[in-house]
Amino acid sequence: MKIYFRHKNQIVGTLEPHINKSYTVGRGINCDVQLPVPTVSRFQGVLYFEEGRWHFRNEVGLKNSVTTLTDSVSVDMKNGLSIFLDTFLSSEKTHVLEEKPVAKNYSYTKAASYTAAIFVVVAISTYFSYYYQNKFDSKSLMGFSENKILKFELKVKKELLEKIKKEADLKEEDFKETVGFCTGFLVEKNILLTAHHCVSPPPGLSIEKDFILKTFDNREIIPKRVLGFDFTKDYMFLEVEGFNDNPFFRFTEKIEVGQKVFTIGNVAGEGLAIREGIISGETEDPNDPNVKYIRFSAAASPGNSGGPLLNEKGEVVALVSRKNMAENYNIGISYQDLRNGFNNFVLNRDPKEIVFDSKTSDLNFGGIEYYLSKSFRLPLIEKLDNKPHLLEVLNKFNVKIQVPFNFDQSHEMYFQKFHEVAKEKVLSVSQMIRKEDLPGTDWETQATKSLPYIIPSTTSDPYVLFKSVNNTLIPKSVGLVGTSGQIGYEMTLNDWKKERTYLYNEGYMATKGMLIEERFQVPKEQNYQVYSSVKDSKESIDISRYFIASPDFSIVYNAPEKDMKKREENTLKTMKDVFIGPEGAIVSLRFFPFLRPKAKADFKVKDFPSGIRKVKTYKDQNNRNWEYYVADFYDSFYIELFCMNTITATHCLSTFQEGSVDRMKEELVKNFVNFELNEKYAMMDFFTLPTISSADLTQYISDSTYLKGFEVTTNSTNNLMVNLKNFDYSLNLGKKDSIVGLRFIPGVAFNATLGRGVWSGFGVQFVRKEKDKNDYKYELCTAGIQFEELKYNAMLYKDQNIQKSFRGLASDMNSPGLQKNPRSRAEKQKEAIWKKDLGSDEKEWKKQAYGTCQTLFKDTEKTDLYKTEFEFRTFKAD
Repeated sequence: MKIYFRHKNQIVGTLEPHINKSYTVGRGINCDVQLPVPTVSRFQGVLYFEEGRWHFRNEVGLKNSVTTLTDSVSVDMKNGLSIFLDTFLSSEKTHVLEEKPVAKNYSYTKAASYTAAIFVVVAISTYFSYYYQNKFDSKSLMGFSENKILKFELKVKKELLEKIKKEADLKEEDFKETVGFCTGFLVEKNILLTAHHCVSPPPGLSIEKDFILKTFDNREIIPKRVLGFDFTKDYMFLEVEGFNDNPFFRFTEKIEVGQKVFTIGNVAGEGLAIREGIISGETEDPNDPNVKYIRFSAAASPGNSGGPLLNEKGEVVALVSRKNMAENYNIGISYQDLRNGFNNFVLNRDPKEIVFDSKTSDLNFGGIEYYLSKSFRLPLIEKLDNKPHLLEVLNKFNVKIQVPFNFDQSHEMYFQKFHEVAKEKVLSVSQMIRKEDLPGTDWETQATKSLPYIIPSTTSDPYVLFKSVNNTLIPKSVGLVGTSGQIGYEMTLNDWKKERTYLYNEGYMATKGMLIEERFQVPKEQNYQVYSSVKDSKESIDISRYFIASPDFSIVYNAPEKDMKKREENTLKTMKDVFIGPEGAIVSLRFFPFLRPKAKADFKVKDFPSGIRKVKTYKDQNNRNWEYYVADFYDSFYIELFCMNTITATHCLSTFQEGSVDRMKEELVKNFVNFELNEKYAMMDFFTLPTISSADLTQYISDSTYLKGFEVTTNSTNNLMVNLKNFDYSLNLGKKDSIVGLRFIPGVAFNATLGRGVWSGFGVQFVRKEKDKNDYKYELCTAGIQFEELKYNAMLYKDQNIQKSFRGLASDMNSPGLQKNPRSRAEKQKEAIWKKDLGSDEKEWKKQAYGTCQTLFKDTEKTDLYKTEFEFRTFKAD
């Protein structure tokens, strides 16, 4: 099939059309069908296929007039142009032209030459006059542009949509067919220009791949190669396929302030729209005054990014980059910068390097240390504002990317380049910190010359609640303890220097769970208790709220569980209990992109939508195993769970991640294990000695980095002995049979020779049980080493007001039903705390061995709970 274009009985063009494409017709060089006829407009109209027929929409003169081409109907315009099908031509009547007699002695050849010359001059002058004077209006410019513009759309996963429809009880009309987000435009055959941030979202550390490019006739295009880009000037050239014969935009030669311009783009991701405005002026890049942007007033919405800013002749004035929220203007990348990029990356496709410089990027805003930590799951180095020389090292974050490269491999290669440099920078700054007596990001480097001992307060907490289970006591809270970071370090150092009080909090890395009894249905015959930070209730919970603070949980075994298969079964069951619960969990898809705003976004699930899968086992730098589990929620987000087994417990930490699991993220999971989980220790665990063999406990201590300063033995009289190896001192805790729970007080002591801290044993906290008539009496005791200059143990503070300030305890608390002790404070203090001087350490600090016990009383309301009262504490020293 052909379509013919005739001007005054002369065929001036033919077309073999494709039904999936529309064609612009006119004299302009950018038209699909270019007609070299002076009376034809630069953009005459559009040919398109609809409902089985070809139609022509005339954009000149009587606008919006549409003619349907048939075997008997053609388009006939006043300028002499006719458009018709080949079937119309075959059935058209024959035209006969009469030949007129020629007069003699007349030079027809010369006359024809003059006429032809005049015609050429008129045609050329008319063309250039029209080109420089005739201008598009909004409607004709849209018709001229639509086949040169591509829309960015998210990939649709039909299986996922079907799953959500079924489980959320949604209908087809609740979902959008497409979700658009950006724009690109053709500037050469098979070359697409767009904004860099459309393909590599700020701060530009990765490349998105889950999108397609959509043409005006709904063809789906996948980028083939990345030819080049500029981070600062926010443009990117992509090589695509399928546009060998497609027209493309040209760059303008000049601009003027006040001239009319148009934005055309995928507005709000809902399709192409055109808006009108003027060029307002130029503005400098805040990070680089040599880079100038074009300011314009034509509206630009989300989705316009990467689209063209056009003048009235359909030439590219700028690339739409971003919106200025302060004033009524938008920002575009100048045609001059775009042309330079075109010459550099499109006309010259030889390999070349592009350098990412953090100083001129979004990494410079909000703190580069936070960006690198969050983006790559690396250690967070805090408070660098007052350490400019260290911050400067991070700010020299330069990454070299070689172009061109294949798009289907780009996201892994690209991200890996940034990851390698980020990791090297963060670790090098961590090393520099140690040379300046500043605290690092791990336990060993938290100890400094200024604060030579780091001892977590959690391990000597005097206010511990216990629950009675099987004639023994278990703590009401357990969890993992991590460093408090530089902020916590400085708070500890300042309080110690000013008020001589020492309290090293576990900080932001701690995970603490409370014993859960309502939410979990653990049969009595089961050998474990469950602790979690999740709400202790049978009510349904909204999982989406955990994006802020994801829940952790611990499974504490009454007796050691050596069957690892059984442990994994208990772990999987507890995961479901924590996140789903007996009544199901509420899942919100408010941010699921394909869901329409009117659709119901919240629904209840009774299980993980895709189950829980164990991905692999990772080892941290302490040689501990972390089992890595993933539970996916409709590709909208997924839950990560990292579980570590100790001799008495399984501790699991969770994180919520946006999107879906990606192979590329494995390196980041390794970072999380090696830098964050590596610094989490089960210091809050109480070991139930009656159920743990001496050999198992000894082996566990030997395998645990943070416990290597301890040695536990039994002497000839069956007393439990704890040797604090770093201080060469042994604690005698009394009869082993009377001790039902034991936990260690480890810490880090600064070693001047090594220039860092080493794990040391500072003491123990234990629960002692004695027979009292028809019941049992319990005591919570603490014993160990402290310093006159640094009293870390909250149970030893002489000033009860300090205890009240830090622990919420009052000095006059009495157990219900007991007489208030009439003795003086001095007499009670003397009896309560046992001390023994041990000389001085290498810093000339006075060392003391100490011990103190508190009676544990039954709670008046919950009789299976036991708590401490400071008025009643003693220590029986052997």
